[in-house]
Amino acid sequence: MLQRALEDDVLVLTLNRPDKRNALNLELCRALWDALDTAGTGDGSVRAVVITGAGSTFCAGADLDGVYGDDFLEAHYGMLGAITTVPVPVIAAVNGPAIGGGTQLAAACDLRMATAAARFAVPTARNGLAVDPWTIRRLVHLVGGGHTRGLLLAAETMDLAAALTSGLVQREGDVTDAIALAHDLAGLAPSRWPTRSTCSTRRSSRTTTLRSGRSSSRASPARTQQRRTPPGANDADLSFAGGDVSACGAPRGTSHPCRGPGATAGRTGRHPAREGAHRPHRGRVAGHPPARRHLASSARPARRTSSR
Repeated sequence: MLQRALEDDVLVLTLNRPDKRNALNLELCRALWDALDTAGTGDGSVRAVVITGAGSTFCAGADLDGVYGDDFLEAHYGMLGAITTVPVPVIAAVNGPAIGGGTQLAAACDLRMATAAARFAVPTARNGLAVDPWTIRRLVHLVGGGHTRGLLLAAETMDLAAALTSGLVQREGDVTDAIALAHDLAGLAPSRWPTRSTCSTRRSSRTTTLRSGRSSSRASPARTQQRRTPPGANDADLSFAGGDVSACGAPRGTSHPCRGPGATAGRTGRHPAREGAHRPHRGRVAGHPPARRHLASSARPARRTSSR
């Protein structure tokens, strides 16, 4: 299902379902998720990760025999979130077609190397389906709006030359070249990559919302209890709806600093100021004297009227 090999300080993860062209199912997504969590919360022995596929295909997308249900969706988006939040570089060694979920998997990585046999496509439009918001934002972030429209609206296929030109792929090479690059990255400063628990740039515990309105709730002993911000944090794909904290930072079910003693944080994620709390009197700013226009009318000098 998933082969793991540690070459010095580089972890190589190989999708090993050649009979299914390395299509993603529930077990494979969970295995990738767990492997990346282990790499991010370990003792620092893993300093780079390479993801590739067995045989002649990188990943043919989702296995249609087992993708229906919330369990697969949570595992799929949790796996993508793990790729974008693990505090070590992740390189996709695209050794063949990366279709649908395969393009998502490659796009979630930090760098991509590909061979001449690589192909990238998201043929969702041909099936009359919509693409999730994270995939749209991620592709726009990587290749720009024009190439993203070609992939998603026109269901175009990118070969290696087009992928290099658009910036989706950084270098041409096979898995050996990707591992060599990973070793180069591992040798760069800092001397030790911070783990997820200590990395200050990834200390957010907000809920992963890769799929609009859906959070990842699956947990295991090897997995930290922190919820992930997708993917990437670079894409600002954040939502407070249904999360563990309110919009002003108060934990759910605890005393709310913005509402006074005894009040608790709401479940809508809206800041109390939007719900009526703290709202200063119209026309005046808290801590400042009332504006002149709000003085009582009796205090104003009477307007003289001419009798002529």
